[in-house]
Amino acid sequence: MTKIAFMWLMVGMVLYFFGTYLSKLYSMSPSGLFFFASVLLFMGVSSCWMPAIASSKQIAVFGAIWSISCFLIQVFIGIVMFKEDVSMVKYVGIGMGATSILLLSI
Repeated sequence: MTKIAFMWLMVGMVLYFFGTYLSKLYSMSPSGLFFFASVLLFMGVSSCWMPAIASSKQIAVFGAIWSISCFLIQVFIGIVMFKEDVSMVKYVGIGMGATSILLLSI
């Protein structure tokens, strides 16, 4: 992965983190501010995807890295930041989801 593609990945993941955080806040307490702020951030995420792909020239590998990063951000926000109730079965499901993303990227 080139340095430029990595930079776009990092910018996209920062925007994705805050967009996901605000969308979780919106789901808990619907407000126009949370809605529009998260939509704008997700538009920024999408805008980072195109130059990242153009820089890396490897959509399969870069797409897998992008998917894994988004997955980890969502799990972190839900479980760590918002203390979502996760049963053992759900942890197994999260692990299987991570495994499937990794296997699809090979």
